[in-house]
Parts: sequence; C-alpha cells; structure tokens
Amino acid sequence: MKQLIKKLDSIFSKFIRLRDASNDGICRCITCGTLHRWEQMDAGHYVKRQYMATRFNEFNCHAQCRKCNWLEQGADAKYREFIIRKFGQGIHDQLLILRHTTKKWSRFELEFLIKDYTEKVKIMLKEKS
Repeated sequence: MKQLIKKLDSIFSKFIRLRDASNDGICRCITCGTLHRWEQMDAGHYVKRQYMATRFNEFNCHAQCRKCNWLEQGADAKYREFIIRKFGQGIHDQLLILRHTTKKWSRFELEFLIKDYTEKVKIMLKEKS
C-alpha cells in the first residue's frame, strides 16, 4: 500500500501543479505570489500530508513555491487566508474537520485515483506544453 500511496503522491502533485499553471506552464505561489514553472513548484498542502483524509483533497492542495512550502513550513497563516478567500469559510472548516477523521485507503481506491489523475495529467501536459 505504501508504494501505491507514493505513486499517487507523485501523480497528484503533478496534477495540482499543472492545474494551477497558466497555459504557458507558469504557476503563482498561493502564499507569496512568486512565479515559477510548474516543474519548479511544490504541491503544498494546507492540512499536512500526514492526515490521510485530506491528503488527496483538491481543495487542500495548491501550487506553492519551495521556499514557502519548505522553509516557511507551508506559510500556514497565508495559506489559511487563501483557502477562505478562494473557497469560503465552509470549505476551510470542512478541511479542519476532515483532518480529525480516520481514512484508510483501499487498494482499489488508490489504483483508481492513480489511473484517473494519470489521465488528467496527460491531457494537461498536452494543453500546457
């Protein structure tokens, strides 16, 4: 199962960074606003990856520069502002509630998500190359 989660982490990260990139492949960091190519960004999680219930939640993950994601440890206060501004207080609160739920991914779920996000990434790579 760990290998499947690792594989899903990789493809989900590509999906998030491509989703947040412009047609020319440029992403704006959601916490500091710097611009980088999608390959040079991270897929930063508002609720940290250790919480499996939100790990692959698209509301919880966005393109973030490596400085903010690693050196600023996610820049939580700015990330919180972004989530509320973009999606509203309700989504923010749902993410925090989900953080406290237990999620055990089945092999079927992980394999399905890997296949689904792989297809989405293929499409976006063609659109944004």
